[in-house]
Amino acid sequence: MEQGFGTVEHDPALWAKMNHPHPHALAKDGDLLAGYALVMLRSFGQEIPVLAPMFEEIGSIPELKDGSWFVMGRDMRGQGLPWEGVFKGLYEATQVQMQGHFSCVVQRWPREYPVFAGPGGWF
Repeated sequence: MEQGFGTVEHDPALWAKMNHPHPHALAKDGDLLAGYALVMLRSFGQEIPVLAPMFEEIGSIPELKDGSWFVMGRDMRGQGLPWEGVFKGLYEATQVQMQGHFSCVVQRWPREYPVFAGPGGWF
């Protein structure tokens, strides 16, 4: 996964469970899945063992401890697509959907990218 930064493979049952009550954003290239942004609520922190330490660390950040946040996972599937544009569209769709529900989105990125946006930054 060169540009998608994929860390975890989610089984279909967990994917479906995470899709409620806030659906994931999907980007398509024709009939093919080009990328997606997952909405992972705090309640999923213990259901994905490899991500549990990340959820625990996020929960310990004073500014986020009592706040309303979710983790956005993302993946890029399309080959030869402008991934920055695909991710921008996914973020915009997620932002529209999540405004009013959460004050902050947390994203896990490679070191050369920002770690999180908010509070007050993204929503």
